[in-house]
Amino acid sequence: MIIEDGKGQGYAVGVNPSNQLLTYAIALDAIDEAANKGGSYNVTTDIVTMTNAAVENALLYVANTNPMQNMNILRLAWSFGRATTSGDVIVRGYINPTAGTLVTAGTPISFVQRNLGSRFVAQGTAIKASAMAQTLIGGTLASTRVFQDMTAVEIISGFVVPAGSAFGVTVTAPTGNTSMRCALTASLFYVDR
Repeated sequence: MIIEDGKGQGYAVGVNPSNQLLTYAIALDAIDEAANKGGSYNVTTDIVTMTNAAVENALLYVANTNPMQNMNILRLAWSFGRATTSGDVIVRGYINPTAGTLVTAGTPISFVQRNLGSRFVAQGTAIKASAMAQTLIGGTLASTRVFQDMTAVEIISGFVVPAGSAFGVTVTAPTGNTSMRCALTASLFYVDR
């Protein structure tokens, strides 16, 4: 018996000496596959200089307004420069914050397409802090992480953000801080529901 391709090209399946079929596959992460199709984006705060200490600062808010697709937050990456005093940097992630000065007075930011040849545009809202001590109100605390200053971290988050849902990130600088630079970037992609 010969197993042939279904396209009429005349190819037959190969078999190794252990009677196993020979196959070929390309494995891509879901976010890379979405990027190939034009459905993957980054949002970033760029560099923010935190000038206060021991205060929770809302830095990033992202909402999904696409009624047909879920937004998947795959990676959250942040880096912290040297604080004026050493100590713990606290990062918190919130699901569905409902209000706060970040949402009402923050600076809108663009979703950056990860496929440079794609014409697709993300359907969502992204906001970064326009001042220190901006707030996120409501929602559910989903994650708390503690780091030292001068740290770069990438977290695989795996959050799914359906239409009408949002997530936000806050950062608290060490006690005594007067100047610490940080940046947050979220890598996300859309999939059909």
